[in-house]
Amino acid sequence: MPPEILRLILDRIREPHKPIAQQKTLAACALVSRRWKPCAQSALWEQPLLCTAQRVHAFLARHILETQHPSKQDSPHHFVRVLDLTAVRFAEPDDTQYLHAIGRSGVRLRTLKLFCDPLDPRTLAYILATCRDVVELKITGSSGGSQSRFFYHLPPVRLMDPSALTSLHTRLAHLRALDLGDLDLSRGDGAALAGIVGASVGARLREFSMPMATRPAEGALSWRDDALVAQVASQCPALTFFCARGRYITDRALECLALNCQQLRLVDLSNCPGITATGVMALLEGEALRPSPPQNWDPTEAPSSVLHRP
Repeated sequence: MPPEILRLILDRIREPHKPIAQQKTLAACALVSRRWKPCAQSALWEQPLLCTAQRVHAFLARHILETQHPSKQDSPHHFVRVLDLTAVRFAEPDDTQYLHAIGRSGVRLRTLKLFCDPLDPRTLAYILATCRDVVELKITGSSGGSQSRFFYHLPPVRLMDPSALTSLHTRLAHLRALDLGDLDLSRGDGAALAGIVGASVGARLREFSMPMATRPAEGALSWRDDALVAQVASQCPALTFFCARGRYITDRALECLALNCQQLRLVDLSNCPGITATGVMALLEGEALRPSPPQNWDPTEAPSSVLHRP
């Protein structure tokens, strides 16, 4: 049987909603014959199932060793394309070197998911620079840490090396999916990191889940969230999925999406207290609100008189 036909068969038996059953099926396929083994093994190792912290650490210990050792070129670890490490909470600066090692071992990755609290943008820049094939990125955690003491161990973003900042801008612009829906940027240097994200994403982006830029107690300052949406919408006209679940956006943010992102197919606005039926209708019809914002409106300044729905 030609390998192309075998790959089509393996694609048909995939069960994304039943990962354990899928892994068992692919493992059985790898034992059918020598001809089946390479294709089945590649599909089996493409997305390892790492659902516990213990399993993640055991896998990474082997993965880092085998992907960087010259004599391990035939290791199945080289087949890994999707790496979900969200079962482990990494904390910088204690785990910075560990995260760097993960980055060096992921040169063939296409999708990476991390839980880092706090997150240093320098580490993110290093990981994306070493994992040059990553086009889908999910980050969970925060920039200031769940406990404020963590933040003071990280140097300010404003002191970030210009070369690292340029590298981060370049790599973020090449992403097709960016999921920051579980990332808290309302503390520490979060505003600076949110600004970097908003200024970096580009025309290749298809899916975006926005981070928390406004604390619940600061809901009236929703211009921060609106400004981020305005930046993303103006730079990412090919968006097909947008998630703002629980964010403090207003109808002005929906207007920016309606006018700039004509290919949107799915939008998650659940638990967004600042939007109204008027903004939703504008988004559905692809039209501007009345009255429209001024011609020279700068979304980065985001004065409340402009972004507040009239």
